[in-house]
Amino acid sequence: MKLPPRSDIVKPDATVLAVAAATALLTALVLWLLVSLTSREEQRMEAFGGAAARALAELAVQPVMRQDRMHLGVIANRLAELPEIRGVASYSSDNQLLTTTGDVQGPHHTQPVTADDSVVGYVRVALEPQAFAVSHPARTAALLGALLVIPFAVAVAWSVMRAARAGHIGPLLPQRRRGRAADAARTAAAEDTEELPDAPDPPPLMRHYLLAVNLYNQLTLPPTEREFELSLCAELAEAVAEIYQGQVVNLPGVGILVDFDHTGDEDRAFQVVCGAFLLARLLRDEAPFGTYRLGLNLIENPADEALPLNHEAVADAALLSALAKDLFLTVSGPCFDALQGPERLQARPLHNPLLDQLSTSDAGCYLVTELEPSCAGLIVQQAEQLRSQREAISNPSTF
Repeated sequence: MKLPPRSDIVKPDATVLAVAAATALLTALVLWLLVSLTSREEQRMEAFGGAAARALAELAVQPVMRQDRMHLGVIANRLAELPEIRGVASYSSDNQLLTTTGDVQGPHHTQPVTADDSVVGYVRVALEPQAFAVSHPARTAALLGALLVIPFAVAVAWSVMRAARAGHIGPLLPQRRRGRAADAARTAAAEDTEELPDAPDPPPLMRHYLLAVNLYNQLTLPPTEREFELSLCAELAEAVAEIYQGQVVNLPGVGILVDFDHTGDEDRAFQVVCGAFLLARLLRDEAPFGTYRLGLNLIENPADEALPLNHEAVADAALLSALAKDLFLTVSGPCFDALQGPERLQARPLHNPLLDQLSTSDAGCYLVTELEPSCAGLIVQQAEQLRSQREAISNPSTF
């Protein structure tokens, strides 16, 4: 079949094909270099493995010195729950295996455990390489599209330029411009006559201050002592929630969760921090077996929706509680930013590689260790009042 004269636009000659092929090769080389330079999977795995091994070595100093295999197993199990970690192992100073969790073969990082500049043991963290093999389907599709489109565009542009020089496509351009102008005029007229419906108002948001109270040593407690501690913790949390306006629920595998309401008070975040320290003081004075750690997170949720226990913000509060010190409070970045007058408390930045696992907060979290004297005195008074009320209920008058 013989093509009409205007089809010369899409019928490239050998020169055009050669240019297109050279462009395709050059594009492929550039894209390969781009992908190679932007691939950071190995760097991410190296940084994460080193940080996790150092953090584990810091946590394992006392258990390794005492060769407390149960405590080491608890720490290893918690760390091995991360998808990036395949296995965790700990060793004594003479390379005797103390505990192992998962598979410690393959890529791993070994860190010495030191106490007073002396090596008392070693820890090993094995990584899961597939967790760091990030897939970029959108980027891959874009690169393949560029590899196909760029040579084709060069070939078409070359052909159009050659046809324009020969005078084949000159008469078509004014007609196409007139067509586009008419389409634009019709579109503008339609937009002027069409009335858009009003967009619905977004639902109002309500703040949730989520305090996770972590019974940190529950795996080492006998069942009766563990049940007693969880019951006592819930009872004390209910007393604090009644003062500071919150709701208490059980948090399986962790302990207790207190959801403090947002009252509209500008100082509400600091009030919740005071409530957390009141609960910590009550637990310190009355809990005989438990070791508790507290984490506080802040999330905004639609006011007409309930916040489920499997929400990411609840999981972040539980993770913050696991990273806190005994009876201290770890506060997420959004919650710390909401504090009015942060000079009323003593806090320091919290550094831990596990903070990268947070979903509703960045890694800028803080460990609050103390309140100013006037606030601390108020906490002591409230604790004494609650203790007196509890004793009066447990010991009714005989008159």
